[in-house]
Amino acid sequence: MSVVVTGGTSGIGLAIATRLAGPGRTVVLNYARDDAAASKARARVETTGAEVHVVKANLAELDGIRAFVREVRSRVTSIDQLVHSAAAGRPGPLQKQSGEDLDWSVRLNGTSIAHLIRELDDLLTAGTSVFYITSAGAVRAIPEYGMLGAPKALAEHLVRYLARELAPRGVRVNCVSPGPLDTKARREMFPDSWNERLVAQTQANPSGRGVTMDDVAGVVEAMARPEFAMVQGQVLTIDGGLTL
Repeated sequence: MSVVVTGGTSGIGLAIATRLAGPGRTVVLNYARDDAAASKARARVETTGAEVHVVKANLAELDGIRAFVREVRSRVTSIDQLVHSAAAGRPGPLQKQSGEDLDWSVRLNGTSIAHLIRELDDLLTAGTSVFYITSAGAVRAIPEYGMLGAPKALAEHLVRYLARELAPRGVRVNCVSPGPLDTKARREMFPDSWNERLVAQTQANPSGRGVTMDDVAGVVEAMARPEFAMVQGQVLTIDGGLTL
């Protein structure tokens, strides 16, 4: 079994990669910046008995996506699970962002899912599950969150089209929308208030606790099973009822 996780060396991506890994499995983790974190992530996932590879690539650029795909192809001949968890943003109102930064965010957080699936197309076979990690900001206009939420809304709709196109081949494409978690992207978007926001959202959760990385990883693991073969193009929210 082969598992490919972008943004897989920290946060949600790492939690999912660790859950999907195991003896006899090959896991490819993508990251963009933090070499030290990548080394630690590789060691962590290797404790499951999996063969682990880490690939540094900038998925906001087509050249970076294609370089990453070349590395994936050199290590696997097919993909069982593809998890697109790579994300980053810039804090502040959209009107205060530069055109260059906005375009960068749309490429990384929005259109990259379509480029990845296209470039990896022949490695996606009957039974492959593709997951895009989205957020509540894709459906709600959260103050100061436009640079991440708006591109993710685009990606969610791309997932619907991709699911429709790939369903005849037995390939599934879905979105998973976790509730508030302590992630790098969240700290980047709310540098002065991320912890305060997280505490308040945890206290407001009707389930009596906040969402954990394991909650999200467990859902992805379950959704990859054959029993969910008819779930296509959906957004599954995992937030304990916070956004009801």
